[in-house]
Amino acid sequence: MLQEELIYWLQFIASNTPTSIAFPPQLTVILTHADKDLHGGLVEWAEQVVQNARTTFKDIVNISPKIYALNARSTNDVQPVLDFVFKSSHELLKRVPLVFAECAIMRRALANRAKDCLIKWNTFCDLCIQEMPGLTQGNNEQEGVESNVVLKRQKAIAANLHDTGDIIYFEGLEFVVVNPNWFCHDVMGFLINFRGTPNEIDNGFATKPDMERILAQSLSRDTRNTPSKRGILLEPNDLMQLMLKLDICYERDPGNLDAGIYIPTILDANFSITEREKIVEGIRELTWPPQEQNPKWVFLGRRLECKDRIRTFLTPGFFPRLQVRHEHLCKLFKMI
Repeated sequence: MLQEELIYWLQFIASNTPTSIAFPPQLTVILTHADKDLHGGLVEWAEQVVQNARTTFKDIVNISPKIYALNARSTNDVQPVLDFVFKSSHELLKRVPLVFAECAIMRRALANRAKDCLIKWNTFCDLCIQEMPGLTQGNNEQEGVESNVVLKRQKAIAANLHDTGDIIYFEGLEFVVVNPNWFCHDVMGFLINFRGTPNEIDNGFATKPDMERILAQSLSRDTRNTPSKRGILLEPNDLMQLMLKLDICYERDPGNLDAGIYIPTILDANFSITEREKIVEGIRELTWPPQEQNPKWVFLGRRLECKDRIRTFLTPGFFPRLQVRHEHLCKLFKMI
């Protein structure tokens, strides 16, 4: 079980993380139920498993040489792990660019604005300067026009916070989602399950009225998300632009949002109850629907696979993004 889980997460990291020589992902193996190892030998066995994985993923992930085996309910057992994490983080921060320290300041500032789920980009920039006055020092500003250097640093901070999941930011949008949990759960979560409502989106296609209805219904389900408590209002156009940036959908008529959008992720996969239970239970397997569902079905296509099949795999989220990036394939499938 340990070997399967370790390999899966290493493959997940390798599949979703850009390769970096200077700052590779850091991974430490912690066995949290050492008190259940009545016969001993758990650490020795785990060390062999980890050593094999370290050899396979040596140029992608930096796996710590030390394996911690502890009783997770014991403070004395947990303390060495905490000390190791803090020490490693401190050493790493000494080597990383200044933007990481600035991001830490902005995280605290954004935490104080927890009631605001959305803020304008200009508000985010003003908050950067307010929290870090030194951001503008040494830059000559003429006629109130912000220095390009300052703007680049603000964008770098926003991009880094986006990469770490603290906010959702894309250059060109006039707003920043400072509460990603609200957006993913209350807005996108409702959208993806929208096919189960009486107002079903037709075959993955959504119009502006659909977006307006989704926003209205999503916000009405939780009084905490009233407009006065969310910061600025999220308009249908804003939602559609954000979804386009996130590769969740593509435009039916490129450049014309009035024509609506196509959302591959809300297409029903026709999974049986048994198949859904398998997914919930963690069985990670992608297969064609059972042939016995309809003997007349004929499948035609190409099977995709990673070039590095040992260390990487295609996650389920890859396929909707593939369809979004290559929407011409969708038209081809319709022709077939």
